[in-house]
Amino acid sequence: MATVNKGTGRAAAVKTENAAVKVKAKAAPSFLDEFEGEGTEDIGARDTSSNYLKLAQSNTPEVVEGSIEELTPGCFFSSLNGMNFGKKISLIVLKYEVCWNVWKDRESGGGLVGRHPIGGIPTVPGEKGKLYDFEGNIVAETQNYFVLVEGHEDLGIMIFSLSSTMLKYGRKWNTMLLQSRTPNGQRKAPIFQNVWRIESVLDGNSLGKWYNIGAQNSAAIEAVRTITQEEFDEHIADAFEVVKMIPSLTAPASQNAIEDHSTLDGV
Repeated sequence: MATVNKGTGRAAAVKTENAAVKVKAKAAPSFLDEFEGEGTEDIGARDTSSNYLKLAQSNTPEVVEGSIEELTPGCFFSSLNGMNFGKKISLIVLKYEVCWNVWKDRESGGGLVGRHPIGGIPTVPGEKGKLYDFEGNIVAETQNYFVLVEGHEDLGIMIFSLSSTMLKYGRKWNTMLLQSRTPNGQRKAPIFQNVWRIESVLDGNSLGKWYNIGAQNSAAIEAVRTITQEEFDEHIADAFEVVKMIPSLTAPASQNAIEDHSTLDGV
């Protein structure tokens, strides 16, 4: 069962209220429709917080601090409101983007420095296949999935980022996305066609153990069903149009909105 961040006890009630408002908005036109978006013109990407879907590890700050109720290693959670989804989650993918994330090393305080297109900055090779920029920051290939969480679509679009040891399972997921066909088998499926169930499992190597979305080269990712027409009309169509308008994560506007809550997970 999904739980919420301590200190945000009204989150569930707000979620219910928002859902009710959404239903009412769809039920009949409102006099407010003629004022669509007025007053929000100057709120851009740099002025908002992205909602990241994260996989908790033993060293995740929210786990160490106990700031999210019942959050333990292996649980998926929202960086924005602390929603805890547990160790299994069902996602609908809306968009995919890969980039280089640049990180300060932990000894220097850690934190995300910037994002760049793959190959977009000069790098130097390091030990264990790692890349570094000329300032000594770690350069990590990062797969980013813009998703809706099944059953929690009202939370909006979230970004699920995979790096380090998660990349090989992301590539397996991408292969499944590309090989998906429409129900009649005649056409390539749109990226949002399937609901994907992902489970966190304990993975590791000689350096240690951590939670991942697969283990021993087997991805814990499965397409469990095709979306319904009702789901498409209610949640997915609008969200898919929104992601088309979201700037690339490497665009200047997105660079200005970088937040340090993300971590470089895995070994």
